[in-house]
Amino acid sequence: MSFPGGEEPSELAQSLSQAALEEISGSTNMAEVTLALTSETDVRKLAGVILGKCRLLSHGDRSTLFLMDEEKRELVEFAYDGGGEEGVELRDNGIRVAIGSGVAG
Repeated sequence: MSFPGGEEPSELAQSLSQAALEEISGSTNMAEVTLALTSETDVRKLAGVILGKCRLLSHGDRSTLFLMDEEKRELVEFAYDGGGEEGVELRDNGIRVAIGSGVAG
């Protein structure tokens, strides 16, 4: 009997189990972000939850939260999570990116 991708039954089961765990983890992380958005009043804690969970969901090393400056039509770096013990760093004079220009990195 052949299985998708040529995997043996035990390998296929393990692969499916891993995919299911990742899906559950992603759903849990999104639920935690949603709860924080509706209940957290401390902006540093809220930014920490958003950045930390997004970093985990994207399997990234670090994350940055940009806010829109409507008046200047720019995205402004608001908070940064380097993934280390220092936690979230709020930025007073963060990076500014004009709407319509690219961001790479």
